[in-house]
Amino acid sequence: MIAVIMAGGKSTRMGKRIEKPILRLGKETLLDRSVKAVKGSRAADLIVATTPSTPKTTKLAIKRGYAVLEAPGIDYHDDVYFLLDRIGPYISLNVDIPFITPAAIDQLISKSKKESIACVLPREKVSYPIDDDSVGKGRDGKPYVWIGLNYVTPSKETDLLVMEDERLAININTPLDLAFAWSIVRSERKKRPASRRFPFKRS
Repeated sequence: MIAVIMAGGKSTRMGKRIEKPILRLGKETLLDRSVKAVKGSRAADLIVATTPSTPKTTKLAIKRGYAVLEAPGIDYHDDVYFLLDRIGPYISLNVDIPFITPAAIDQLISKSKKESIACVLPREKVSYPIDDDSVGKGRDGKPYVWIGLNYVTPSKETDLLVMEDERLAININTPLDLAFAWSIVRSERKKRPASRRFPFKRS
């Protein structure tokens, strides 16, 4: 299964001309965090999808040795189908969901079949503010938060895969979103156990 990191957005809501994939969160860029999650999963291959709007991202991805495929960048959904026409069914991962995990990707891979799949979280499971554009109703009539992790196929039918980790719904679209993600990273650092210190000098 090929995983494609969607890294070609125009980032208009960041308030200035900036490429989100090269933003740093912790010690890594958003692009590197996404790649790390994919490489830790059962995905067989990795492609970074950029557009003319993200030349610095393209340059960074090539420098890192990642396979790059440039999409037209006119519209997100057009890019999704542009990629589908060229590589067939694939895992689609938005670069701006910084807390994606290999386990989440593997869960999606294990459920992949003929129909497309969109990963979601029940709205009531998410305790922090969510953009209304990220919320939609499932066939059961309940509200769900779209994660930005999908299995893309030519099928017109899309199933929902419900996940549990509310951090997966954190999506960086604005400076406020980035600040919130940083607060989570700093909080997690404080929870880590201190490294062992030897009471003697090594020879």
